[in-house]
Formats: sequence, C-alpha cells, structure tokens
Amino acid sequence: MMERVLISSCLLGLKTRFDGKDSFDTLLTGIEKRYILIPVCPELLGGLSVPREQATIEKKDGCGFWEENIPVVLEVGKDISQSFRKGALLTLDFARFLNVKRIILKDGSPSCGVFTTNSSFKKIRGIGVTAYLLKKHGFLIDTIESFLESNF
Repeated sequence: MMERVLISSCLLGLKTRFDGKDSFDTLLTGIEKRYILIPVCPELLGGLSVPREQATIEKKDGCGFWEENIPVVLEVGKDISQSFRKGALLTLDFARFLNVKRIILKDGSPSCGVFTTNSSFKKIRGIGVTAYLLKKHGFLIDTIESFLESNF
C-alpha cells in the first residue's frame, strides 16, 4: 500500500493562495505514482476565503505565535490569529485521523512555512503557524525539495 502524504493544496495546483493563485511545482510530477497525496489548506480550514488579504506573523514566527501569543495580522492591522489557530488545529486533527507521518508544506507561508515564513511582511528564516504545531506533535514536515532529497 502506498504511503499517504498530506500536502499544501496550492502546491498541487489548487488556487488556494491568498491571491487566488496556486503554487504548482513541476518537481511534484510523478510523485503521485509513489505516494497518495492528500491536499490541505490550513488557512481555508480556519475559515479564510480565496482571495484574501495577505497575512503575516507580527514580528516573529510560528513558534512565537504558539509560545508567546504573537498575533497573525492582515495589512490593515486586523488580527486573524483565531483563523490561523483553528486552521492549524484542524490540520493537526486531519493528519492524525489519516495517520500520516510526513507532510509537505509551502515554504515561505505564514501558515505552512518550513524553513522560511512571512513576518512583518518580510521573508525570514523561521517556521509557520501550522508547520510549528505539526512539528511539535511529531510529524515530519518538509518542503518539496527536502522531501524529494530524502525520498528519491
């Protein structure tokens, strides 16, 4: 039986990004022959719409969000932390329910960033809100590149 892998839906070509676009990556071509890819978008699970205003973690990364209560805000300053929290927790529940071990996330995202995230509307080295929660609960999280390096 093929292993199930949760993956950011935008990477599969679904138009779930904040700007209504996708982040389809041709590096994924052929991966579906070895894995069952299950799309997920924590921001949509949290109740945000497509398109939506760009969000950022204020001053820090996902660790700061969970451990120091640093908010996620929109450009207009509106706090949308509750949507990010809900989406991350539902993604965690989904991953547990599906009994996946590995998850491929969209790097650079304030929710899914694995090695970089969006803080104060700048790309920084750090982890996203959902990525941090998943990692903290023992899931192996990867970008497409790190997943392919370790599995092909």
